Amino acid sequence: MQKNIFKDKIIPSLMLVFVIIGLSSAIFLTNLYYNDASSDTFCDVNETISCTNLAQSEYSDIGPIPIA
Repeated sequence: MQKNIFKDKIIPSLMLVFVIIGLSSAIFLTNLYYNDASSDTFCDVNETISCTNLAQSEYSDIGPIPIA
């Protein structure tokens, strides 16, 4: 029986890449939430698209737990 390379190699590799991206994003935004974000970050494109504004907004936490 021939193995399906898509199922055995590509999907687990893509899952690992997305997990790493998601974890990196979560760590970056948590760090931005807890630290003083007075300086511009690499993802502050303009006033509308801004990681700093997201991390400091009223919607970035539920109680003491940061969610964005």
